[in-house]
Amino acid sequence: MLDPDSGYFRWVGHGVPSRPAFNGTDGLIRVPGGMLAMEQVYGGGTWLTRYDETLAPSQAEDLPEIADGHDLRSWRGGLVVADTGHDRIAWLRPGKPTKTLWRASDTGADTQHVNSVAVVGGRVLATAFGVKPGAGWRSACGGFIVDCVSGEILVSGIAQPHSLIAEGLAFWWCESATSTVWRHTPGEGTAPVARLRGYLRGLMVTPRHVFVGASAHRRRSRHLGVTVPIEREALHVDESLLYVIDRKTSAVKISSILHAGSEVFAIAPAPRGVRRPDWADTLSAMTARFQTAASAF
Repeated sequence: MLDPDSGYFRWVGHGVPSRPAFNGTDGLIRVPGGMLAMEQVYGGGTWLTRYDETLAPSQAEDLPEIADGHDLRSWRGGLVVADTGHDRIAWLRPGKPTKTLWRASDTGADTQHVNSVAVVGGRVLATAFGVKPGAGWRSACGGFIVDCVSGEILVSGIAQPHSLIAEGLAFWWCESATSTVWRHTPGEGTAPVARLRGYLRGLMVTPRHVFVGASAHRRRSRHLGVTVPIEREALHVDESLLYVIDRKTSAVKISSILHAGSEVFAIAPAPRGVRRPDWADTLSAMTARFQTAASAF
């Protein structure tokens, strides 16, 4: 949990019995009574963790039919999930079989990197990178946004889309590789909102502000362990950043959040009334981070 005004933060614990070690959190949404997080497990697998209004973890469950889940949204009594490892958007409902709403391919593997989902005017939309280039995902530029029920491609030619979100009937996304935030509005079409720097992932919109996360360059492939070349050197950043854009004046506030981590994937509003982190929380969080890093060696 981060206070964007002060930069102070604290970790939200995973104190749920019998849970595995998580590698990272990808999906993050507000729901009645708290929050839901989609979390990656070391060695593979996806778990769903529920947090209450105080951000205390209350429940965690394995999602065995989801491989490398990246995002989630509430929809029609269940959850729609970006099932990245299976190239699809899945619909999870209590007590019912998992249903596939849309597939990027029939391979059952991550060949087009389906990575975010949003509900816009009742429609389920999703982003994908498109067919993986021979040089790897870093050179992907054929991304798109699709209506998962009709199969209609709404926007194409996106260089690595992430973080699709809804605002009424409009939808926003990050074009990560070009450090650009875009918005599509019915009747007005598609237009850039901001051109920034860094690998953009994590997007939240309020009536007054736009919050955007930027990740530091990933120097080694998480899956292959090989050195990753820097694409678009002029847009590269060496630290994670939080951009706060004033929607009225277009003024941009830039804050380094490297102290909290080098990569950002999702941003969501904290529950109302939850205690804001302070300096003591930040010191404790950083100490815990260093101790965890030291124990890995």
